[in-house]
Amino acid sequence: MSCIKVFIFAVFWELFLHSLDACDKGWFGERCQFKCHCQSDCDMEGQCVGDKPRCDYRWFGTTCQYQDLATVNGTTITSNARENTHWLTDRDAQTCNNDPGLESVLIVWNTEYWFTWMRIVMKSLAQFKSVDVQFNQNTSSQMLNCTKFTLNTSSPTLEIHCSLDFLVRQITIKSAADLCDIYISGGVDFALKQMANQSSNYEGTEIASLAVDGNFNTWSHTENEDKPSLNVTLPNPRLVTRIVLYNRMYDGNNYPIGHRLQNFELKALDENGDPQFRYKDNNSEPLHNYTVVIAGRTVIKIIVYATYKKPVITERPILTLVELQIFGECLPGTWGLYCNQSCPSYCPVTCTQEEGSCHLIHEEECCDDVASLEQYLSLTGSKNLLRIVQGHKDVCQTLLQKKFRIKLKLCTIIHWQKQYMNQ
Repeated sequence: MSCIKVFIFAVFWELFLHSLDACDKGWFGERCQFKCHCQSDCDMEGQCVGDKPRCDYRWFGTTCQYQDLATVNGTTITSNARENTHWLTDRDAQTCNNDPGLESVLIVWNTEYWFTWMRIVMKSLAQFKSVDVQFNQNTSSQMLNCTKFTLNTSSPTLEIHCSLDFLVRQITIKSAADLCDIYISGGVDFALKQMANQSSNYEGTEIASLAVDGNFNTWSHTENEDKPSLNVTLPNPRLVTRIVLYNRMYDGNNYPIGHRLQNFELKALDENGDPQFRYKDNNSEPLHNYTVVIAGRTVIKIIVYATYKKPVITERPILTLVELQIFGECLPGTWGLYCNQSCPSYCPVTCTQEEGSCHLIHEEECCDDVASLEQYLSLTGSKNLLRIVQGHKDVCQTLLQKKFRIKLKLCTIIHWQKQYMNQ
């Protein structure tokens, strides 16, 4: 009997310890800092499970942590085809274009974004002959191409990573007949459950952490001060591309208080405490949410200041935030959900954010030099592909002598991949 009691106690003790480590429903991660963005549910590792094991409409990636700029508010997707393009963003790689006349897809935003990378899913790699991706700074007809870009292919998916010197308002994809899905990275929200502090706490309860808890029914709230502030510190520097602030528009008595965030100031700091970016709101009316686009700066801390004063002499500013989101990517050379893994040393440039696999093309050169390409392929175990490259050195050298648009470069790498798959 005593043995049975000991056994039962051990079982319950194990369950108790497990409950201490478990995250609340809808959260996962080492510190339960990642929010589930699946259509049904997530497991403890963030993988989608249930009857609809796919990401929500506005998210994508292995654990659905990347916000999709192809589906954010203010996005318009059109094409020259007769049918609509809902299949491009339905999170289902089995629903693809069925119109053989589809030549191009146009993605237009109502604001500018800093482009980092996009993912294109095709019907099959065998049918993927070419693709042409072009960018616009605004809605003008002038098209601009990548000057520095890298690729990663995994049948039937293509990732395009592009370093641009300008913000993007429009993307055009041509030779689009075999398209199934498009995802455009808006980054990961690195602010969730991170260390947050503010200059004061209203009634001691509406603390700073409520602005990074992922709950849009809670908010942070300072006292009346000369220049109240809230700051969020990330565990490590990130390549920050966008900050979104959600405003509290009404108080508990339905009295409008959205003006409190009006004319806010924002500052982004690096590890040394040096400012990398500054912004001041100049809207004449308060907004429900504010999006501040940053041109890919290395940042570890964001500080928000309230400055608005109502035309009453005795009233000082108050800072209250429903949510503060800091979107970005891992720094170059690192990858993973926590951005704590280094790219393989044999990668010629850098690697993908999610899986750490090497990019295949860099800047304006397809092969760079044959010797380093052969070394890379041998280290990665791509023996058949290595044999193909070694057998076509004249083609590779010819590519080195000219500058090509993305279309030709993509055709080249896909040509290699197709031959590799047929070996």
